[in-house]
Amino acid sequence: MIKHVYIVLIRMEAIDLSSHAIVVFCVTVFFFVIEAIVHYNIGKTGRVFGMELPSRTELGKIIIVVVFFAFLSTMASSLINSIFNM
Repeated sequence: MIKHVYIVLIRMEAIDLSSHAIVVFCVTVFFFVIEAIVHYNIGKTGRVFGMELPSRTELGKIIIVVVFFAFLSTMASSLINSIFNM
């Protein structure tokens, strides 16, 4: 178990957080927040195009969740990319 954790930590050093990864992260956050608001509206109104913005609290929660998963996605993509480019 310890050996596997160590290997993962070594691989984490190889993650390339270049400008490309930052751009991917920002674009992912942008489009996923829009998608999350569409899903919010579908749940709230039952319509896709009935645009009703969530309250500040709900919007904040949506953004936090999207940023968290966009970060995980970017890190996983960078890790996988670095493994195959070694």
